[in-house]
Amino acid sequence: EFWETLNHHEMKAIASDYWKSYESIIPKEKHLQGKAETFTVEGYNSLFRHFLARMRRKTKCYSKNVEMLKVSILLLMHHRNGTLTILSSNPLSLYYLDSSRCSTPKVSLPPFTHTTTKRCICTDERGMIILSA
Repeated sequence: EFWETLNHHEMKAIASDYWKSYESIIPKEKHLQGKAETFTVEGYNSLFRHFLARMRRKTKCYSKNVEMLKVSILLLMHHRNGTLTILSSNPLSLYYLDSSRCSTPKVSLPPFTHTTTKRCICTDERGMIILSA
């Protein structure tokens, strides 16, 4: 069943460790085994699990909304790459832009502790993240 769900995607190669079960599922001509092939992916998985509680276990912290998960990963990667343009020189002051500038569906966030106004996250046409009131 696993391979059937992936088979419709055009994949040149699939990298895995040496777990025996993979050999029976993945065709040999597409299967790459070893640490060199999985090192980068495992590094990103570790980064996500460390910084995003929603990527650990499904206990108290989990994503009910796929869009919120995407935005969380996007925020983390922009932060790690130093390309997070929504923060001013003071990391605690966020620019809240008008929601009419959003071209993608908004994702509601819980209200901040100092206000009852809800905030949302969306992206503009360039893919930049916008926080709006």
